[in-house]
Formats: sequence, structure tokens, C-alpha cells
Amino acid sequence: MKPDPKPPFDFYNTTLINVLVTVICVQPGTGNAGKNKEYEVECDDLHVRHRNTIINFRLVPPTPHHIIFTGVTPDYPAEFSPASVSVDRKMITFSDLNSKKDNINIFLEFALVSKDNEFQDTFSHDPQVGNDPVVLEPPHAAQLE
Repeated sequence: MKPDPKPPFDFYNTTLINVLVTVICVQPGTGNAGKNKEYEVECDDLHVRHRNTIINFRLVPPTPHHIIFTGVTPDYPAEFSPASVSVDRKMITFSDLNSKKDNINIFLEFALVSKDNEFQDTFSHDPQVGNDPVVLEPPHAAQLE
């Protein structure tokens, strides 16, 4: 019997999740981020289903140009690779191993910068990442030949 020439999807393809993030400045006390709740950060909650998923957060309008990503904390929890911030600091990307069902506690780190690229303020937001892996049997060695 010949093995199936097409192994299961999850073992040879990488899933990419693009998350659009908006940040706007609001009246202190009315937002969901910042020391005085002066920023409103919006992005969809994530439910990661496949192993080795690439997650890409991207700042989009109406986010002002002077709000940027600075990183992720913690630096890289057990399920995540170290994050990479794009040159223009409008995207942040990392991979999620997604090996066990769990809610991952991370914070996207932001900065408000001046025209001289000096940080005027920093703040963070929890994007709500839930890992819920689909368990598939790995392909047999004969299928890999």
C-alpha cells in the first residue's frame, strides 16, 4: 500500500495570524491603557489553533504616526519566540509553539514619541492570546519518504 502523498496540513505549513491594532489618545480615565487610562487600544482576541503559528500585530489608522511598538513583556514566555519589531516600529512579530491549552499572559509595549524620536510616554496592553491546539497524529516515517 502506498502512503498518502499529502501529509496532514499542520505538520508542513505555518499558520499566520495578522492582528490589526488601533491606538487612539482619549480623555484620561476613559481608555484601557496608560497610567491614567489615556489610551484606547483595540485588537481582536486571538485563539491560536495550530502549532508553530506566526502572530503579527500591526498598528493601523486611526493610530497616530507617533505611537509605536517597543516590544513584548515578558520577553518571551515559554510558548513564544523572541519578538521582532519592524524597522518602522509599526509591526511586532513572533511565533507561538501552541503546545498546550492555556491563556498566554503577554503585554504589547507601546511608546508615544516626539518628532525627535524621544519617548514621551510608554504604556502596555494585554492582547488576550488563547492557545487551544488541535492535536493531530504526526505522519508515519513512511509518509515522509
